[in-house]
Amino acid sequence: MRELSDLYNTLANYGDDSELEITRFAEDELVLLLTLDVANGEKYSITLSHVGHIDIAPHICLGSVVFGSLELLPDNYLDTRWDCWQSESNLRVAKITSDDHLHYFVIYNGEETVEPQIE
Repeated sequence: MRELSDLYNTLANYGDDSELEITRFAEDELVLLLTLDVANGEKYSITLSHVGHIDIAPHICLGSVVFGSLELLPDNYLDTRWDCWQSESNLRVAKITSDDHLHYFVIYNGEETVEPQIE
């Protein structure tokens, strides 16, 4: 299995043709299953906590995933989608791009955890 920093780099730059699917959304936690094509089908569970906004398809043929700040959002994105936050100071964004260049976003006020799935 990959080191976490290597996995983040792989997701941002070489995630093509990998698969990402929602496996659970309960309370304020979103869990995604990542099957990484460039790593011979290695599987990872990505958990985003304190989720406040989801703009994502249930299954995506992946282009890339980048985790970061609100700067990943398009201009004026929050103006029409301000779901539940009092402050923007601690918000995180997962920007997911499909292989056909569609953009999806998850906005959360927690952390992302990435864990390998052992079969």
